[in-house]
Order: sequence, then structure tokens, then C-alpha cells
Amino acid sequence: MRFNRVSEVKSSAFQISVAAATSLLALSGCGGKPNVDAEAAKVEKAFPAEAQAAPRPAPSALAPDNAAPAPEPQADVNASVKAALSAVHSKDYGEGVIAVQTVQKMPGVSANQLMALERAKQAMMANLQERADQGDAKAIAELKRIEKTLSQ
Repeated sequence: MRFNRVSEVKSSAFQISVAAATSLLALSGCGGKPNVDAEAAKVEKAFPAEAQAAPRPAPSALAPDNAAPAPEPQADVNASVKAALSAVHSKDYGEGVIAVQTVQKMPGVSANQLMALERAKQAMMANLQERADQGDAKAIAELKRIEKTLSQ
């Protein structure tokens, strides 16, 4: 009998611990509304000003004479990131999403930069969707414009 009571107490304590851990995980990680400004700040950190001023690497001595000069993808990336951040700061999330999508397709963007861009895009999309759900005509139009760019 004594053995059954001890195992029942241990079993109950284990069940309570599992329930508490599950509740804590559910409350801490999920359901938070994405913060566009916080995600934009992460994009700014992922694309530091030093990268914009980085010197251009010297052309390779092994390149053939008839080879076309390589484009400067970093300059294009930085210009597009600047456009995306400008749109975010002016609360033009439709334009921001489109600019982020453009950057995501460019060569030379690191995995960390892509993740920061994706999170910012998701935050802007969540904001637009929430506003559209509330009947905001501008948000609805922006979502349609974004959808149109995806289908091209």
C-alpha cells in the first residue's frame, strides 16, 4: 500500500510539472503580435552602414579579357534595403514588403540577412492583414498589390 501512495504522488508531481512546462511554453513563445519597428531594427543591424561603404574587391587577374564586368550586387542590395526601411519608417508596409521581396531575390545576401528580411516581411504582412480584416481599404489594396507582384 505504501508503495502505491509514493508512486501516485510521484506520478501526480510529474503530471503537474509537464502541465506547467507546457503552459509556460505556450504562453511565452506563441501568440505575440509581430512588431514591425523591432523587425526593421533587426534588418538595419543585419545590413550595417559599414557594408554600404565597403570597398569594391579588385577584379581577378584570371578573368578573361572578353568577360563582362561583374555587376555590383552589394550596391543594389543596399539601395533596395534602404528603400524597404524608408517604406517601413513611413508606414507604407505594402511598398516595404515589395522592396523586401526584391532584396530576397538578389545575390550576395547572407542567410542571417534573409532571416531578418523574412521576419520584417512577416511583421508587415501581419499588420496589413490585421488592418484588412478590420475593413481598412488601403490595407486591402496593398495586399492585392503585393499579391500581383507575386504572380508575375
